[in-house]
Amino acid sequence: MASQNLPALLMLWRDAEVQWGRTPIGEDAGGKLRRAVIDAWQEYNTAAGTFGDDEIVLLADDTMTYVAVFGPTDRLLGWTSESLVGQPIAAVTPPDSIEFMAASWAEFNLRGELEGQYPLLARDGRRVVTKFRARAHQPVPGVHLSRHWVAEEVTDAGAEVA
Repeated sequence: MASQNLPALLMLWRDAEVQWGRTPIGEDAGGKLRRAVIDAWQEYNTAAGTFGDDEIVLLADDTMTYVAVFGPTDRLLGWTSESLVGQPIAAVTPPDSIEFMAASWAEFNLRGELEGQYPLLARDGRRVVTKFRARAHQPVPGVHLSRHWVAEEVTDAGAEVA
């Protein structure tokens, strides 16, 4: 999208936030209004160039389930963004890193933000180590943003992939 659309996209995002914010918690049937905020936020930030072409953006809810995913997931992990929505974080965490995932999630909840390295499991079984930065309650309360950049790709045996 052209940058001249940014004011209109920002207005859509803010309007969605206002509508969601004015709706009583129990009245957002199926999370439609929350989803509208997430979609408008994603559209605005994509158009603004906030996220790089090599960046995987994962949004998970309090149950550790992906509610939105975008970026080059298909190219880097072999999973489409759409196929990851509704999946638990554990679905793309190598089995030997599940304890690390649990400890990281606990620390993240305590601090509200976290950064470091995190292994993602590609569809073909490769381990893709990413550098990440995560922030709690972004873009809306109860949804948590993590931004990932590939640090290295390794096989299950731990050898680097060329």
